[in-house]
Amino acid sequence: MSTSPRQWIRLALLYLKPPKDLDAKQTVIVSYRYISWFITSIYYLTGPPFNSYGYKLAVVIALFIFSRVIMDYYLKSNNLKTIRLTAMIETIGLTLLLVPTGGLESPFIWYALNPVLIATNYLTGRYCWANLSFYLLSSLVISLKLFNNQGLTVTELIQDKSYIILVYVLVTVAMILLVRLVKQLDRQAEELQRQKRELVNMNAELHEANSRVNRSMGYVMSLYHIIETFSSREDTHIILAQMVSFTSQIMECNASFVWLTPHKDDPSSIITQRLSSTQSDKLMDFLDSRASVEKKSEGQSSFEFEGVRYLVAPIESSSRLYGYIGMELSAGQQEVERKESLCERSTELLSFLGDLVAVILERHHLESLSSKLIILEEQNRIGNEIHDSVSQRLFSILCGIHALNANWHRLDAETISQQLALIEKSTKDTSKELRSSIYQLSTSKRGDKVYKDNIETYLRDFASLNNVEVSFDFDGDEERISSSLKQALYRIVREATGNSVRHGKCRELEVKVWIHAATLELMVKDNGKGFDTAMTLQNKEGRGLGLNNMQILTQTFNGLFELVSSEGVGTTLQLKFPLGYRTDRVLKQEGGAA
Repeated sequence: MSTSPRQWIRLALLYLKPPKDLDAKQTVIVSYRYISWFITSIYYLTGPPFNSYGYKLAVVIALFIFSRVIMDYYLKSNNLKTIRLTAMIETIGLTLLLVPTGGLESPFIWYALNPVLIATNYLTGRYCWANLSFYLLSSLVISLKLFNNQGLTVTELIQDKSYIILVYVLVTVAMILLVRLVKQLDRQAEELQRQKRELVNMNAELHEANSRVNRSMGYVMSLYHIIETFSSREDTHIILAQMVSFTSQIMECNASFVWLTPHKDDPSSIITQRLSSTQSDKLMDFLDSRASVEKKSEGQSSFEFEGVRYLVAPIESSSRLYGYIGMELSAGQQEVERKESLCERSTELLSFLGDLVAVILERHHLESLSSKLIILEEQNRIGNEIHDSVSQRLFSILCGIHALNANWHRLDAETISQQLALIEKSTKDTSKELRSSIYQLSTSKRGDKVYKDNIETYLRDFASLNNVEVSFDFDGDEERISSSLKQALYRIVREATGNSVRHGKCRELEVKVWIHAATLELMVKDNGKGFDTAMTLQNKEGRGLGLNNMQILTQTFNGLFELVSSEGVGTTLQLKFPLGYRTDRVLKQEGGAA
């Protein structure tokens, strides 16, 4: 099947199309090659020497094919030797092209700047000048031998064609200087790009470091606040569970735990984060069986359990070793540990957390002893008061009854009646005195509402100091609230009202406490500027310490936490607690506590 001229033209145009994915340097070289071929070919086809048109067209097509093949070699080769050889072949080919096209009079002598351009871009200046010298000398020899109709000598021919030689030399010098400038600019651009990448990486690292510092500071502040408020809880296991959760966040580890060693009648226990119940039980059995971990002198160390490496730090005070706090090391941290014995950052942070846990346990122990001493002292005081008053009267009544019973048969009816009346009077006086002592000791018997009065006094002072209006409503029997829940409720009221003024910029506040048969409800409502609750509650890092603490206190007493707010409307905090809920249970959190 024959190919039509239109198809030949289409194929030629397709072949003329420059290759894709060229860089800036290659694009300039290819563009100059096509442009120089087109201009010199037009000049050759329309000007001297006056050969046949078909002959000239064949030369032009042959030059294009030769140039395109050479160009493909340039573009595909990354080897300098191949480029040097290709440039030499092209120079020789272009030199031979001068034979049929007129020597130094040939328009294609300017097309020979293409290998010069290649040499200046990819090869050394020495090779560039050598290539140029070879081409000019060959051109002079061809012109002298084949196209010297005037019989000029070599000197005369050089003088006659000096403008061509001068232009070639000047163009070559300009190309070399231009390429050097471009290369210098490229190096500067690469250096600027490198510095820009370094600045971007440094900025990203600083941003990440700043974020980590902010997160760590937030966690540490929360930990400090937990230490300050833990006395409002009845069981340290709940606080320790929060400490384990904070450990996972601060240390950015997959799992963490607090293992408490056995002490007197208390068995060992473990609180874990992100470990199943089975894994927690196995880990506790493993820790119980490790004699080395039980040694107080060991300080801090690491161990491997079921193919996972753990870093541990002691929880100890000046008087007692409570146990150990530990974290799972990631693959990267394990690599650091193998190279540097222990990861200093993880070790220091874990030791710091261990010290905080020790402070919590030590304070809890001291407060427990203090509470027992206070109760014992109060019991002694009540006992002494009853002994000094009621006991003496009861003893007198007992003596009177004994005397009456012993002399019953010798006394007449009137005397007996007088004695009984005296005993009755003493009994009534004793009863009144005992009732008076009870009412004096019990605020509930006196009808006093101390807890309500304390909250009301705080809100009154708070309103005066912050120039806001506060309405307070308290309905129910405050004696139904446990002492620990009273403390937690008081702290929540303080946090909520403080947030309403500081962040909400409110002018009016409404606080209500309702005590029902089985539940307690608290509502704190303000007319402040409000906020987006969904975004705030989801952002654990940016929602503030006060809100976190209110949620933790609510969860501690198995309460329901509801926060309703919108911008420009105000905020309403509603909490609901079950009455009679005890917090002396072990908190099971993801892995639970055993």
